[in-house]
Amino acid sequence: MEAAKKERYRISREIHDISGYMFTNIIAMMDAIIATGCRNIDKTSEMCSAARSQAQEGLVETRRALHLLRKSDSEREVGMRAIYKIKKIFESTTGVRVEIESGNLDATFGDELDLVLYRIVQEGLTNALRHGHATCVRILFWIVEESVQMIILDNGTGAKKIIKGIGLAGMEERISRLGGVVRAENAPEGGFQLTVTIPLQKEQTDDTNPLG
Repeated sequence: MEAAKKERYRISREIHDISGYMFTNIIAMMDAIIATGCRNIDKTSEMCSAARSQAQEGLVETRRALHLLRKSDSEREVGMRAIYKIKKIFESTTGVRVEIESGNLDATFGDELDLVLYRIVQEGLTNALRHGHATCVRILFWIVEESVQMIILDNGTGAKKIIKGIGLAGMEERISRLGGVVRAENAPEGGFQLTVTIPLQKEQTDDTNPLG
């Protein structure tokens, strides 16, 4: 019963992260189309195609989560390349500027940690737009004392009260399984800030693959 409960939680986290990110992008594109009144046929067609592409990608990812399948390395980007890919998509679909500083981060840390970092970025971007109405998000990575640290900082409205919803709870579960911690708070200079620290396994710190 406990194993089944954990599996249900794991799948619900996957679906929440996938659907939240994809639907936020699609809504932003639909809003852009409505705002233009479909006066520019070429632009409207381009946005509709982009929305369809996002919906198709979301369907594929949701099916993978539901059927516990994993895309092969040849079908998906991994590590920092995957994060830069969602940065590009998010910027083009929402108009929100995303800045990434990868510092001394490795190109990849293996499937488990790569996926956790990817999902945290997805959740951070979604919340920055949906709840904070941010126009700029900074994502900072750094390896400090054999731990990878990630800071997601936006210029949005911040939060009067931080309520732990499905997204934040799921994020904490993912991170705690790897021995890490997450802190969610209003940034001193305004906006919202997520700070995540996850210790690296010894073999990861010994065998690195820097981005250059």
